[in-house]
Amino acid sequence: MNARKFLTGALLCASVLSASAATLTYQPSPFNGTDLWITNKYSYNDDYGVDNDILRVGGWGDAYRTAIKFDLEGLPKTASKAVLALFAVPVDGAVGTTSVSVARLANSWDESSGWYTHPWSGVVLGTLPGPSVWNFNGLIITGEYNDWKKGTYANQGL
Repeated sequence: MNARKFLTGALLCASVLSASAATLTYQPSPFNGTDLWITNKYSYNDDYGVDNDILRVGGWGDAYRTAIKFDLEGLPKTASKAVLALFAVPVDGAVGTTSVSVARLANSWDESSGWYTHPWSGVVLGTLPGPSVWNFNGLIITGEYNDWKKGTYANQGL
């Protein structure tokens, strides 16, 4: 088993800097966001989608993807800076250096969506280098945040 397939984004958060220069850190929980990881290789009795306490990315001949959507209700209408921050921890003792492409998703999904029966589409925003374990790695998503709040794009997550 190659360790690269188990690189995990265990914590995803968005930091929104409002016009008043206050920093707000917002991370998904069962109450304010939706998240899921999917694979094209192993069945988990739900079309290869898994909704548990970890988020996997990477792959070695197979692929693991994470989808995450923040509930933006009650957050500032505009942000001068919004950052998606990924935090890497080893899972089952495995670590890796897989880079992570981040896309603004264009299709609706929920925590029961899967790899084969659900249409996944989006626009790639950028690629993060493989994170070092126990550290954050981030991508600025200010445009996406502000577009979601304005209604330019439906908030289907990343």
